Amino acid sequence: MKNYHKLLTKQSASVAKKRIMKPSQMGLVMFKLAVTCALLWLVFRKIDIGLVSQRIGTMQVGWASIALITLFDQLLLTGVRWYFVDRLIGACIGRGLATRLILVGQFFNQVLPSSVGGDGVRAWLLSREGISIRHALVSVICDRVSALVLLAVIVACTLPIVIASGGAEIPAGHLLVIIVDAVTAIGLLFLILCGKAFSDWLIRLPLVRPLGVLIRDLRLVLFSSVTSLWIVGLSIIVQGMVVMSTYFCAKALGIQFGMVHLLMLPFIMLISSIPISFAGWGLRESAMVTGLGFAGISAENALVVSVSFGIAQMLVGLPGFVIAIMLSYDHKKSNR
Repeated sequence: MKNYHKLLTKQSASVAKKRIMKPSQMGLVMFKLAVTCALLWLVFRKIDIGLVSQRIGTMQVGWASIALITLFDQLLLTGVRWYFVDRLIGACIGRGLATRLILVGQFFNQVLPSSVGGDGVRAWLLSREGISIRHALVSVICDRVSALVLLAVIVACTLPIVIASGGAEIPAGHLLVIIVDAVTAIGLLFLILCGKAFSDWLIRLPLVRPLGVLIRDLRLVLFSSVTSLWIVGLSIIVQGMVVMSTYFCAKALGIQFGMVHLLMLPFIMLISSIPISFAGWGLRESAMVTGLGFAGISAENALVVSVSFGIAQMLVGLPGFVIAIMLSYDHKKSNR
């Protein structure tokens, strides 16, 4: 979490000051670019790239449009969820602003060399609205981490169903279920029973104080009030809409997805969220090909679904680019 906090701080400062990357930052970008290229090479080396592009070009417009609408709507709901998160931790931003910044973050997640780059931009833009940079960072990180925690809970519930049904032949599948469920359960119990005392102890230590603040606020977000139920509910709906947008991409390509494939997608999305590649490219394709391959989907079909889903994410991020320009113009106009 500490590294994640530092990464967001560097990225937001980089955007704010428009400075040249330091060697360490350039090294991180090159590492992620190398990981992305290596993963894409591994995925594409046995698959005809021309055939993949040809299949994407023959997508059914109706289903593709539904996929885009679903993906865009989940961004709007993510904005509402972030608004509730902010209310609990004291940032208190408006619902409209939260939604606009989520759209901006989606765009920058696709163009910056990190799947969390948009989070840094969100924090920076939020700080320009009068929120302290510390509160802005904590707000963005808490929203991101709470979403990942709830995604892990969803995976802990869906993965056992996939394994028990026999719909996916995952090596050591039962052991994987035990590990995933045990880690998730232990993490939640620790957060509920020991989180307050642990966060209070960390806050007293200057070097790890940001981690203590994060754990404290995470408990507020997930377990404190009726608003927490709204956040949990919205997170489940958002993840469900991400799954359904992937399903609609498959439908647009004429690829049949069953219930087992849909239940595999949260696990694939959790793996894809690891910020080690450029905007998630490469890692998502590898996870799709491997995960859906266990459930009987051919590598070519899994890859074309993944690529089409990635393109859909880029398209729904375009409104965020327009909003970012408008926010920048409004900010310059107000400073005249």
